[in-house]
Amino acid sequence: MRRITATICVFLFLAGCASPKGTVTGDPLIGHWRYADKSSSADYTFSADGGFRGSVTREGKVIWTYGGKWTHAGKLLSYVYTESSTDWAPPGTRDQDMLLEVDRRYYVIQAGDGSRRKYQRVE
Repeated sequence: MRRITATICVFLFLAGCASPKGTVTGDPLIGHWRYADKSSSADYTFSADGGFRGSVTREGKVIWTYGGKWTHAGKLLSYVYTESSTDWAPPGTRDQDMLLEVDRRYYVIQAGDGSRRKYQRVE
């Protein structure tokens, strides 16, 4: 009987730790995000292990794919590119964006050139 009770307790504990689809645990930036304007879009997927992958699409055609490592500390979102399909950010390139707003559905950055972009969570 104790074994059954212990098994049920473990099951209930593990079920309580599970996250429903579309929610995140840990850093609120973990997940898939997209910025889009009239002619282009940029996708980032931030993983809990500190990796990221992404692509830029212009007029329906993928023009750049990339990946690397990311960190989020305070208002700073930092990237180190380890792979890139173009020379726009060759491996070893470091970049940072200032996080202006973070919500579970979107985040807003100010890039190094001063431009601001709003990324929406892709469910």
